[in-house]
Order: sequence, then C-alpha cells, then structure tokens
Amino acid sequence: MTSDAALVGPRVLLRPFRPDDVPAVLRWASDPEVTRYLPWDAYADPATAEAFVASTHRGGDRWYARAIELRATGEVVGGVDLRIVAPADRVGEIGYALARAFWRHGYATEAAHLMVDFAFGRVGLDTVQALCAAANHRSIRTLRALGMVPEPVPVFPGWGIVARPEHTRWVLRRAAWEGG
Repeated sequence: MTSDAALVGPRVLLRPFRPDDVPAVLRWASDPEVTRYLPWDAYADPATAEAFVASTHRGGDRWYARAIELRATGEVVGGVDLRIVAPADRVGEIGYALARAFWRHGYATEAAHLMVDFAFGRVGLDTVQALCAAANHRSIRTLRALGMVPEPVPVFPGWGIVARPEHTRWVLRRAAWEGG
C-alpha cells in the first residue's frame, strides 16, 4: 500500500488533500480559535489555503499531510500530519487541526490514532511525539487518549524542534503502542 492510500477509521477517512478541499481548509484554518495553539497564524485568504494544499503533495517520505474527511458525509473537517523529525532515530511528530464545529466528537482522536498507527506500521518509526501548549487542554486529552506521556524536550542536533517554553513534548514509543 502506498503512502497516498487512504487510512480508514470507523467515522473518518484520512486521504491526501485535493484542490477542491481549499474552501473547507479555509473554513477551519481561518478560524483564530482553531489556530490559537498552532505554530501558524489563521489563514487570511484563499491563496494561503491553496498554497497549503499544494504543499502537502511535496512532502515525499518526510511529511504526510492528510485531510480528515467524515465518512458519513464526505465533508473535510480538518487535517492531520506526520513529520519525520529525526530519520536516523526514527522519530516522527504528529499534528492536527479540526474545525470548531466538530470538536468534542472524538474525530481528532480517531484521526490521530490512524496517523500514529500509520507511523509505527507503514513508516516504521520507533517514536511518535507531539508538541502541545500546556493551555491546550483539549489536545492534551487527545494525546493522553493515544497513550502519549509528557517528557522533557531533548536537544538533538538536526532535529529542528523549536519548542516554546509553554509547550510540552508528548511521546509514544512503539513498544507502548503495540503493548497497549
């Protein structure tokens, strides 16, 4: 199965972004409450959403960005990604954003679960991490549901991790995932 294959959960489908997703991306990515804890500002125009969607197809084997589509309706309600941050150490980092109208339904947890499974299974990583603002309680609940635990942010040359002081590194190792 290729990295472009859809990841299918009970309620969500993760698939590569398409050009016709731009309006949906703009809806959630332009909401300052959605982007409040993310490392990028809310999108101000369709061109930014178009550029993002186009960029998701240039990630190669280092960045897997997927649209979160509701299986019941086909609606794109967010995005989830996996970045390989330390290839030699087989470490990846997940991130996600979800339209506010779809918060508190478990969709982010389901999408993140699918991406973590992809990371350990198809990509062959040993560790998956996420950087999360201490004030982002909803995301912390999602990370805990995945089995992630907080750890200090290590300093490894070449990782490219830029963690702000208000962020915590959450970690899940393959052995815990397979044993849990």
